[in-house]
Amino acid sequence: MNANDSVSAAFLEALHKREWPENVHFILAVSGGIDSMTLAHLFASLTPHSTTWGHVNFGLRGMESEGDALFVQQEGARYRVEVHVDAPETQSHAQTYGKSIQMAARDLRYAFFNTLAENLKNQGKHPVLVTAHHADDQAETLLQNLVRGKHPLSWAGMEGGRNLAFRPLLKIRKSAILDFARRHEIAFREDASNSSDYYQRNFIRHRIMPLLEELNPSAAEHLNQAAEEAGRWLELAQTGSKMLLKSGRESTSDGARWPISDLRETANALAFEIHCSDLGFRDLPALRNHLAQPRTGTLLESRSHELLFDREYVILRRKTHVAISNEPKTPTHLSTEVSKSGEHPATSHTWETAEELVSACSISTGLEQIELIPADHDGLKSPEMGRTACLFDADKLEYPVVLRKWRPGDRIESLGLGGEQKVKEILINRKVNRFAKENTWVLADQHNVACILFHTLSERIKVTPASVRIVQIRRR
Repeated sequence: MNANDSVSAAFLEALHKREWPENVHFILAVSGGIDSMTLAHLFASLTPHSTTWGHVNFGLRGMESEGDALFVQQEGARYRVEVHVDAPETQSHAQTYGKSIQMAARDLRYAFFNTLAENLKNQGKHPVLVTAHHADDQAETLLQNLVRGKHPLSWAGMEGGRNLAFRPLLKIRKSAILDFARRHEIAFREDASNSSDYYQRNFIRHRIMPLLEELNPSAAEHLNQAAEEAGRWLELAQTGSKMLLKSGRESTSDGARWPISDLRETANALAFEIHCSDLGFRDLPALRNHLAQPRTGTLLESRSHELLFDREYVILRRKTHVAISNEPKTPTHLSTEVSKSGEHPATSHTWETAEELVSACSISTGLEQIELIPADHDGLKSPEMGRTACLFDADKLEYPVVLRKWRPGDRIESLGLGGEQKVKEILINRKVNRFAKENTWVLADQHNVACILFHTLSERIKVTPASVRIVQIRRR
């Protein structure tokens, strides 16, 4: 193959523009169509890199879909490449999650490729997903985003936002790919649905783009240039947004937070939208509406982050599994529970006797590190008592005692209030936000909750002049 022809040269330019680690392994999304088969041919002929093919049989075209899968497997064998084929229940997935067939297929496709990537990571390789999108696809994507009224961050087309794939053909026209495949006798299969105008992209491809090219034969090239230019502006905006938001950010145990009033200023609002887009939030108009008319308790989610509107603040945190690491200086019993959400594992810490409890112990609750240490009466004079520390009489507890997350139905005889109150009501009255509420821990014995960490203490375990074994729980 002549590496100097336009297609090969553009492919190699895109490939060499990036620095790849030695253990890079490319996962090619191969449908069997002319674009992906040309991509596969280029990788096999022009690069020494290890590749794997991935094909998803959505089963939407009956025997034609089965034929595509078989063809890809046969071609993979001819190229001596490992081929992985997935055959998900696409229609069932769409019905279950209330999505269109296109969106369901997209979810299933990326879930499959994510699985392939994780398997390669476990083998010590650096996986990179590669798709065969070309310049015509990019022009169509930009038009489609504009027609749909999508956020300006989408104006960079496929290279905007969070790039999930490497697209080495993105500057190559479809006509060039067709000519290249013909000259090199590349086998491929034609998807009959590509000729239908039922899907919006095909409507743009078959009816809108030809009209635009009648007005200007270079229309597709100009749309690609516009998307590339938008990408440059987006990169600049992303850099600026980080600097702008950093000045107004407050770090708390619940995550980073900003005053909503600050984020309503035009520059800050745009910077925050860009920041949230980088973190995977897709419904940016909804974010803008919530900033304009915030409702306490509103939660927006991406795959990796959560955004909470809490009174005059918006709080952003990463989704994490709560990991508990205990470093007791004396043996204690450790047991695992499932949190209320059923998603994040939480861990309880149990002491069978007062002797165990008064021994120093350090515990991570996932978001912060706390420690239990022996104390004396002088600790009662600390101005930080209650906010960062709790002091109690260990001999007044009914053992065994457990440190755990609070649960619905928990009650406490709160210090100075008289009678029992629900833990939930105390947290509400103290205006504890949803994130902090999820990570509120309690010390409970056989009677009921004895302490809501860093909020209040039960009247029955308070320290008195007669107290001997005193324990302090404090933040490190």
